[in-house]
Amino acid sequence: MSDLVLANGPPGVAPARPPRLAAFRIGLRAPFQGMRFLMRNPPLWPLSLLPTTIAVLITVGLGTLSVMFLPELIVGITGKGGAWYEVAGVVALQVITAGTGLLLSLVLGLVLAQPLSGPVLEHLVREMDKELGAPAPPKVPLWREIARSATGALLALAFVLPILAILFVIDLFIPFSWIVTFPLKIMVTGLAITWDLLDYPFSVRGWRLGLRFGWVRKNLGAALGFGVSLALMFLIPCVQLLLLPAGALGATWLVRQIETGAHLDPPQ
Repeated sequence: MSDLVLANGPPGVAPARPPRLAAFRIGLRAPFQGMRFLMRNPPLWPLSLLPTTIAVLITVGLGTLSVMFLPELIVGITGKGGAWYEVAGVVALQVITAGTGLLLSLVLGLVLAQPLSGPVLEHLVREMDKELGAPAPPKVPLWREIARSATGALLALAFVLPILAILFVIDLFIPFSWIVTFPLKIMVTGLAITWDLLDYPFSVRGWRLGLRFGWVRKNLGAALGFGVSLALMFLIPCVQLLLLPAGALGATWLVRQIETGAHLDPPQ
């Protein structure tokens, strides 16, 4: 089966293209469909908690090592000091070093949780595809899929980071520009999150990189709605990893809706 067939559904059937507003609404609904799927399947709950569990274990483990060893390392380098101001300086340096270690532990936990839980998230995606009646996915070599995902992530960062940097500079020098830049930041961040989560259903389907970009370009309204919905949810502190499985499942639901043309409003 060709990539074109994989991207557009069964052979000989042209997929319906929803109007832009309808596509945007479908994207807004997608994360909630992922949550709904999880709520209906209690056996999958332990797997859905794996990203959060991994992040907590990495953060706690590295944070404990930071508190235990970094202050002693500072004393070994600088000595305990003699005068009161020397002792105070060493203590302050110990606190700063330990705090930096804790912060880095948290960042590493958040960054590493998603790739380490990738196989579990793909399993969840396959389960949802099975429920939605998607055809059996092709087998793709692991090295090729890793290369595609890594290349896509780097290209997305190369696109998103300069835009966010420009918006940040505008905020610094133009008063009240946040009225315009904040919604733009939400949209850009949402598209980055969308691209990241769409990688799971794209990977399961074995789509090459060009086909993935083509899907997002043709279904930009749906992708934007999905991204805005998730970006607003991610503004809530400490829920990003809890929503990660629902986001991957929502992306799967969204791709399947576009493939089948199901639940689309008729063109106006």
